[in-house]
Amino acid sequence: MLFNDNKEIEIPADNPFLNCKLDRQKFAEALTSVIEAFSDSDRGCVMSLDGEWGSGKTTFIKMWQQLLKKNQYSTIYFNAWECDYVDDPLAAMIAELKEMGLDNEKLNKVICAGGKILVATFKSIFKGLLKAKLGVNEDFYTAIIDEAGSIAKDYIEDVEKQKKTVSDFKKALSEYIVSSKKSPVVFFVDELDRCNPEFAVRVLERIKHLFDIPNLFFVIAVNKTQLEFAVQGYYGSDKIDSSEYLRRFIDLNYSLPEPDFSKYYDYLADKHNFKKLFSDLTSNRYYGGNDGYALFVSIISALLPSAKLNLRATNKLFLLSRLTMQSFVPNNLLFSDVVFFLCYWKVVDTSFYNSIVERAFNIQELIDEIEKRLPAKIKRTKDEMIVHRMAYTIAGLSFLYNLRDNFSNVDIGFKSSINEEGVYEFPVSSSFIDYNLLNQAFNFYDNHHNPIRLSYLTNKIDFYECINNNIG
Repeated sequence: MLFNDNKEIEIPADNPFLNCKLDRQKFAEALTSVIEAFSDSDRGCVMSLDGEWGSGKTTFIKMWQQLLKKNQYSTIYFNAWECDYVDDPLAAMIAELKEMGLDNEKLNKVICAGGKILVATFKSIFKGLLKAKLGVNEDFYTAIIDEAGSIAKDYIEDVEKQKKTVSDFKKALSEYIVSSKKSPVVFFVDELDRCNPEFAVRVLERIKHLFDIPNLFFVIAVNKTQLEFAVQGYYGSDKIDSSEYLRRFIDLNYSLPEPDFSKYYDYLADKHNFKKLFSDLTSNRYYGGNDGYALFVSIISALLPSAKLNLRATNKLFLLSRLTMQSFVPNNLLFSDVVFFLCYWKVVDTSFYNSIVERAFNIQELIDEIEKRLPAKIKRTKDEMIVHRMAYTIAGLSFLYNLRDNFSNVDIGFKSSINEEGVYEFPVSSSFIDYNLLNQAFNFYDNHHNPIRLSYLTNKIDFYECINNNIG
């Protein structure tokens, strides 16, 4: 069965972290205590939550948001990336205030005050966004916009009027926030680092200059490095100290904790039911017992902890492996470790994967190129099981690689000789695997040779990646 794994994780209202497999509820509770410490503050606060792309920031803040709601907090969620087509984020941010479900009269005052801040060139965007989000009578917006347009020239020329306009907005916003009777109100801003630089900076400026009021706590989920690049892009210089610049807008900095990946790998293996998959395949009879699954687990244990893939890439890798492996019929021999190895390169280094498909190397060059790309921790390891697993996986891939579709050899120079003890010696070497172990692995595959083509595996991998991308 084909399936799409890109659907959002279910977040139950009564137990928001029920489906979190990364043990992050404790971190959410710790951050909540930080928010509580600001409940009596006479000013707002901005917290950044830093995490790499694909590290699960959005899922975390949505779970955290639901946890806050469960604990009687008022919350707002704003996806900045969905609105970065507008010139000014203020209208979109005001529109999200309706999420609090409070007094419409006070909200209308905020809208009116915000409308006066937006210049006449933004009036159609402001009107459309707020009407779509809030569903209030169109005449109401027309009146606001007409008023804003009539005074636009005056307040642009008159700094004092501008200050009063901002002050009126903050006063109206403050009254609206206080009416929630739940403090502080937590305003989540997501995907800011994906926005165009100008929009990203304007969001920060609006938060700093217009939303800095008591009892309003902003949480900006962001890849801080990418946001710093956006700041440099906005100012057109990589010499600007973007980290220092962001300190003007952000009061508290926290990083999303790295999960226990071993538990996450176990969860994904169980979620995709790999154990049952291998119990249905002839490979178990070929290797004996449940070794198909054991091979799969061993290559995961050897490769992934050192590779440090983000959650999105890891999930994609498991899904692609599952889709590929489930397509094998029971009478097919499955090299589970080699399939996973190929899927790994497909996900993390597509160019190298394509070179394997095109057979751009001889056997020794293939081994050298693999070792160049392996995580350094693997090549330095003293764990004999990891080295053993990598030796056999590299040998298995090399044997498949060396067979053309007509089963002739790709590397005609790849021939073994027999030593005095009657053991085949293959012309291979490794930077971190002892020759005797590597040669033993090559002898294993030579003795258990099965005429399967590399293209048989890579065609399946390419097909199922395409399928998954199209349904995702």
